[in-house]
Amino acid sequence: MKMEEVDWIVLASSRSSESNLRYDGIETGSFDQLGAVNWMGMLTRMCKEVASYSSTKSHDLGLLDVGKTIINKRNFSIDKLFEMDKKYKSGKKIIMMIQPKMISNNKGDRDINSIHWIVYEGGLQLFDGDGRNVLTDSLHIGRVKFNIFTWGEEPNNSPRDLPRRGISVTNFSTNYYGYIEVY
Repeated sequence: MKMEEVDWIVLASSRSSESNLRYDGIETGSFDQLGAVNWMGMLTRMCKEVASYSSTKSHDLGLLDVGKTIINKRNFSIDKLFEMDKKYKSGKKIIMMIQPKMISNNKGDRDINSIHWIVYEGGLQLFDGDGRNVLTDSLHIGRVKFNIFTWGEEPNNSPRDLPRRGISVTNFSTNYYGYIEVY
């Protein structure tokens, strides 16, 4: 199955009643697909109520933020990735809302029907266009690499990091929506 199908199964079997758009588990058009999305408000609330985290906070995930990102195809500020990494290192759990194309280093198309949640697991590395390691203050960051967990793959074979050489900053930008931090 593709990642969107895995997300759909999780949604339909565990929380279809949570949908704000009256999702009933039957997709007959694009409105039904929007109802099937695991929206940020629901996931933020479930992290607190179901997973028992004491604090949850979403970043760049308000409906207006996501809408602006889709409409403008705005470029991602690399500073957001540094922010996530710093919070991860301080002991917070980071859950990122992305398009699945990020995992295979493909450019995103901002199709809201194919969003996916992954867990950020640190290991941030930065590379210039020639594949050499660079520091966070470099003006020549061309690729990024970090560890993730995704349940859209066979658990024993789930990729723990992005492709070996990382992904381009452009492909990261076009696939990233925002993140939730929990602790």
